[in-house]
Amino acid sequence: MAASIAELRVQVQDLTARLDALAAIGQPPAASEHAPPTERQPVADMAVDTGARPPVAAVAATSAPTAQQHRPRPQRPHGLPPETLARIAEERTHCEGLSLREFAQRLHTKGIHSSTAKDGSQGPVNQGTLAKWLKQAREEGLL
Repeated sequence: MAASIAELRVQVQDLTARLDALAAIGQPPAASEHAPPTERQPVADMAVDTGARPPVAAVAATSAPTAQQHRPRPQRPHGLPPETLARIAEERTHCEGLSLREFAQRLHTKGIHSSTAKDGSQGPVNQGTLAKWLKQAREEGLL
């Protein structure tokens, strides 16, 4: 039993060192050199002495990406190039009576636009997405 506790203590200390290293990477520089140091209890002591786990928020904060690391890319409306939207709108004028499902199949069959699944297979685009594209084409005066 004592050997298991000693082994756990070593593992907790190792984890604490790793967490401290991660925290040091994500921490901004001190606001002032004259700021008083803050006392904090090491995570290992907290886990071993009280049997408590470190707060989830504290662990999540150390591994969260900073604003400099994660910048959202500007998004195009539904990821469709303007040329493709124009081709879809033009094709829709030739077959307005088709349902969205039938029209999506026509776009796929004619090679105007196909959806690619995670496994790499291609097929007709989702009807909801197609409806959004047609609405966008109307707003842009293409339909």
